[in-house]
Order: sequence, then C-alpha cells, then structure tokens
Amino acid sequence: SREELQCLGSPRRYDIYDHLAAAGPLSIRELANRIGAQPSALYHHLRQLLKVGLVVETGHRVRGRKRETVYNTRAKRMRMHRALEDPANIDILIGVVGAMCRQADRDFQAGLNSPNARPSGPQRNLAVNRLVGSPSPGTLGLINAHLDAVSELLFTRGEGGERVAFTWVLAPLDTPADEDP
Repeated sequence: SREELQCLGSPRRYDIYDHLAAAGPLSIRELANRIGAQPSALYHHLRQLLKVGLVVETGHRVRGRKRETVYNTRAKRMRMHRALEDPANIDILIGVVGAMCRQADRDFQAGLNSPNARPSGPQRNLAVNRLVGSPSPGTLGLINAHLDAVSELLFTRGEGGERVAFTWVLAPLDTPADEDP
C-alpha cells in the first residue's frame, strides 16, 4: 500500500524491517543489538511499522524476569514489483530508493571497517560495482532471473552464516539522440 511504501522512506525503518525479515521474531532489545542501536532509538520507527501493518507483535517472552514483546514482519518477503507498476507510487518509490541507498552506504561503510570483511575469494562479503550496459532482451531476462535467484537465496533463514546486506537498483537510461539504441 502507499502507506507501507511511505513508511519505508526512512533508512532506519527499512533496516528494522530487513532485520526482522531476516531473523525475526525478535524483541526490541535483540533487534537493537543486531542493528547496533539503542532500543530507545528504535521505538518510534517500530511504532510506525506496526501502524501500517508491515510489522506485527507475535507474542511475549520472559527474559531475566522481564517480559519482552516479540516482533516480526507480517510477510517473510517484500517485493516492490506491484508498486512499480502503479505510476501513482513514483514519488514515494523515489523516497524509498533514496532510503535504501542511504542504508546501503551505511552498510558498506560498516563493512569496510569490519574485521570480517573479505573483498575477494569465493566467500567474498564486501563488493561494490556500478555497471552500464545495453543487454539484449534475452540477456535482460537472464539478469532479472539471476537477481530473483539471489533474492530467493537471501530470503532463506537460519542457515547459520554471517549477515550480509545486498542492495540493487536496475533502471533504464535514456539513449542519447546521437546514439543508436
């Protein structure tokens, strides 16, 4: 919905959603620990996510004599395909992409400073790239199939590996008038 998309226009709310989708259900304390923030810094954003229904309370548990509320995403997977198909969402989606890119920048900076950063090899967990190309329709189909496959792999929970963030944007670029398409 438009309200859900508007809510995701905040890098912090997008990050909360992604962490809950990847590892939920979590308490606010567990979520703050995963994000690297104080719980008090997350309550406002969590309330916004609850208000639009992207996050739900899934119960309570007792930890050290203290009762904690546990939160999770309403759905395990979020896709933007349908939102992209509605021209009324363009302005909101521009904000969402901006939030995603700001969070990707934060993730990358944290990754650069991580003692676990591996920029090469088969277990590489740090990479950056921007490519501009002119793929054929068939090649574009393959690119989309691979991106969908990567998404499915990252939606898999509980494999016990380290956490990584993967952000991508695919956008058509206008062909200059003096260039053949």
